[in-house]
Amino acid sequence: MRDRGTSRIQLGWKGPCLLNIDEMVEFENKLAMKERTGVAYTSFRGSGVYGITAEEGLLITSYIPLYVGKAQDLGKRISSYLPDRTKNTCLLSHYKGRRIHFWYAIARPDDLEDIEPELIRYFRPKCNRLHPPESPGYKIEITLPSWQRNR
Repeated sequence: MRDRGTSRIQLGWKGPCLLNIDEMVEFENKLAMKERTGVAYTSFRGSGVYGITAEEGLLITSYIPLYVGKAQDLGKRISSYLPDRTKNTCLLSHYKGRRIHFWYAIARPDDLEDIEPELIRYFRPKCNRLHPPESPGYKIEITLPSWQRNR
């Protein structure tokens, strides 16, 4: 937990990556996902934060935030959200007829407890069951991903 004041946390977001079993590949003995370009591979290692979004729009693509979380092991967490593995019924309902994407940023384990609630407060994802209180008593500024929040 942080003291009063403002903390700034820079995150280097990666994505969108399709969250689909057909897009998953084994890469360097770690779970990896083919990025949307179809060329680059991203290996998910270490701790970080992530967002799951549904693609919306025909000509201009926007992303509806469905779920935001933190993980000590991003690779393991990613695989738990595949349609044949997740137990989150809200996410499962969005898999039908939509392209689901995963965004992530590597973060220090010590920062996860501060970053996740800020992302949940900002995006208000539809499938998160728990929501943090409105004000943590201190201010955290984090780099946000480029997906758009549905207002």
